[in-house]
Amino acid sequence: MGGTWYGQRATGSDSKDQRTTENKKTETIFIFIFFDHWAFWTLNTYNIANPPPFPPMTAMNTIKRSNLLAEAGPKIKRLLSAHKPYMQIIPQEIKDLLPLPFPDKKASILVPIVHVTEESSPSILFTTRSSNMNSHANQISFPGGHVDEEDGNCVIRAALRETREELSPPTHHPERYNFENGIEVLGRTENIPSMRNVPVTPVVAMFKEKFTAKQIEYLFPGNESEVSNVFTIPIDELLRIEGEESLERLSMSAPFYETKHGRIWGLTAVILQPILKYILKPVFLEGTKERYKQCNDKFCK
Repeated sequence: MGGTWYGQRATGSDSKDQRTTENKKTETIFIFIFFDHWAFWTLNTYNIANPPPFPPMTAMNTIKRSNLLAEAGPKIKRLLSAHKPYMQIIPQEIKDLLPLPFPDKKASILVPIVHVTEESSPSILFTTRSSNMNSHANQISFPGGHVDEEDGNCVIRAALRETREELSPPTHHPERYNFENGIEVLGRTENIPSMRNVPVTPVVAMFKEKFTAKQIEYLFPGNESEVSNVFTIPIDELLRIEGEESLERLSMSAPFYETKHGRIWGLTAVILQPILKYILKPVFLEGTKERYKQCNDKFCK
């Protein structure tokens, strides 16, 4: 039976061709309508002004091992172990004047060395304590805290646990850094009394990978209940900006560091100074500046 198309009579072969043409036009119209609706829905549900900083897994997939810190690690370990039993933080004559610390309390902090590819030298990672903390609110510090039962009375475990808790993002964050595999402990120093006379043990460690500044910001946003900011400062900059002030509590002169993030002072600065001067400066800055530049040129760009 012949068919009609828009009032025109068609033969059998012509009718078949016309139906094929009609089907193609119908398919084209359907595809256009579908795409138009999909595009409208996509543009109205995707927040163009605030896109996600990374799609899931992007940051973790792009970080790579730091050859620079892999080479420096054994040197730092040797320098730390050369001090028997542990590297001294404050002069012995000052230490002898201090009251005995509480025997049933201990705390530890982590001094984290980080390879940030945009910086002029390896960096140290710091946190700014949240304004709602009961003590030392809004002050710059190293990650750390009290040794708990779950740490097995181990200051190193406590420092690593506290670092993970303070730096980690919320649970809904698409990526979580593997602190257990990503941090290598290099050694420790002697303990130093806090303002509450609790012995605090500094633990020196390094992140095994190298990061861009954006990756630091994304992977370590900080636990907002404890930390308001996580940032890094290059070692050479810290050495350059070091100042000196009187620390009445320890009856000694003490360093301080004025940074764009605020002033580093008190216990944090007292711990930082000898580690910078006797450990990190010899390894990274004395005769190795060109080596660092070559490493960045070769591995980080």
